[in-house]
Amino acid sequence: MAPMAERERVCSEGKTYSHFVKKAITGTWEDLLKSFNEKLDALAKHQYIWIHQVEQCRALKNSLHEAVVHMDFYENYACKLNVEVQSFHFGGSRKQATVHTCMVYTAGKSQAYATISDSLRHDERAVWGHLKPVLDEVLSNTGITTVHFMSDGPLTQYRNQNNFYLMCTMPFLRGIKELTRNFSEKSHGKGAPDGIGGSVKRGADAFVLQGSDIQQPQDLFSFL
Repeated sequence: MAPMAERERVCSEGKTYSHFVKKAITGTWEDLLKSFNEKLDALAKHQYIWIHQVEQCRALKNSLHEAVVHMDFYENYACKLNVEVQSFHFGGSRKQATVHTCMVYTAGKSQAYATISDSLRHDERAVWGHLKPVLDEVLSNTGITTVHFMSDGPLTQYRNQNNFYLMCTMPFLRGIKELTRNFSEKSHGKGAPDGIGGSVKRGADAFVLQGSDIQQPQDLFSFL
């Protein structure tokens, strides 16, 4: 008998969600080997897809007239003061800023972008609001006509019908002729955009520690 994590469906107040709980599982060696082989097959498929994605992404980055836009929402930045009273620290006065990060790869170079907003929306409309200035700058400085968008696959942000509708309209209004949409394999969504977000957060925190205040998203934008 050994404990293992298992997903469990829970219904509460009319809503259904799942979470992991640790349960003691008993069985025979035959059951264990069968379960192991099933999970090994799934792992092999998962690993193959991930390796294939990495290889194709590397090839796209070296293409002369194509760009790869790897994007992600970073965690909201909580605005800070150098000296905070207790009511501000624990109360609801602290404002937040949405940080959306992109790494744009073109032939021979890469460029990092971070867009800041006082809107806390992370839906498909917010995605294209953050992408607009990035695409405008990339397309104005290069002869790019094909763009490959890459991200992880959360349903509320990137992988939904509204986002696909906007993807079929917004890029072409800016001169893009061809595009593809790619989602990273499960558990492999971390990448350069997360590093960009971490750099923004560390830089802003260091700025506050030096005696300055970031009271609102506009202050964060001005600092950057």
